Amino acid sequence: MERPGPRAYPINQWYAGALRSEIGDGIIARTLLGRSVIFYRNDEGIAIAMAGHCPHRSFPLRLAKRIRGGIQCGYHGLAFDDRGICRTRSHRAVASAMDVATYPVIEHGPLVWIWLGDAHLADPEALPATRDLGFDDPAWRVDAHGYVHVRARHAFLCDNLLDTAHIDFIHERTLERTDLAFDEHADTQAGVLSRHSRGNDAAAFAALLPGLSGSVDIVVSTHFRSPGFIVAVRSQLERPAMSSDSPHTIAQMAFVHAITPETDRSTHYFPLFARDFRIADDAFSAAIGERNRLVAEEDRAAVEAIEASLTQTGERALDASLPGDVIGEQARQLMANMIAAEAAPDDERATDPAKARERLTPR
Repeated sequence: MERPGPRAYPINQWYAGALRSEIGDGIIARTLLGRSVIFYRNDEGIAIAMAGHCPHRSFPLRLAKRIRGGIQCGYHGLAFDDRGICRTRSHRAVASAMDVATYPVIEHGPLVWIWLGDAHLADPEALPATRDLGFDDPAWRVDAHGYVHVRARHAFLCDNLLDTAHIDFIHERTLERTDLAFDEHADTQAGVLSRHSRGNDAAAFAALLPGLSGSVDIVVSTHFRSPGFIVAVRSQLERPAMSSDSPHTIAQMAFVHAITPETDRSTHYFPLFARDFRIADDAFSAAIGERNRLVAEEDRAAVEAIEASLTQTGERALDASLPGDVIGEQARQLMANMIAAEAAPDDERATDPAKARERLTPR
């Protein structure tokens, strides 16, 4: 077999394939990492991911019918169970050649995660770290704010989400500028940009926590956790530490971004918001959701403009950087290492993917 050409993203990763709420009684189809995939729920309500074309004449299985125990192709009636095995008795002689590939999936938080790389590497422990974001924690609320299709490459959206400097410009009308003074620290080894603002009047956070008073510190971090999962930004409000005491946490929240390559020039984007306060406040969730959708659309427009410009003029020969790009550049290097490791023969692996992931796991 020919070795594949260079890829723009690693494949031995968990990526978001869909929102859990998207997969119901029917079949939904997506192109993920250049592959056609369908999702449906089996008779027990478990999410199934399967290759998107029938082995016979490549009829699209998005047009298949849900039947007991699996699906039935709409072209010649071939039936496939939830493992992709062809169960059509009238075609016993060719049934084994008609099996359809299926992919490992995990439902975690609001997302259905899919592994499209080597199936034997699909370790649930390799899911991006979410314990500090309240996924599946009843003390937190995690809201999904829809789906955005981005006609630009995955790397450009990754750059955008890890870059806080663009917020005051691209999101000038959507997000209020903050007057808080921050000390900034970049931990390139862990892929984290953190900012700390101390001794603020609680009135600055009244929109989030009405009635809060006194002095409040805030710690804000942007974190590259995997090629498909970026936390930008996570905020923690604290009471300042007294003498040797540790700070007291008042509230935590995070804007979370699941991004999955569709093709080399397009990306699926699932914006989320997690918090451990006002978790029963549906009106607050709706307001945050509407703003989050507007911000996601502004980011979409920005990276699509970059993609369109490069399509017209060719790849940029020189990509100048600003100080705030350091985490984005580190993320690019980590992904390049992952891609190189996957492209190498088994006995020439450049990087152990598990060790690479350890660097992205918050302590």
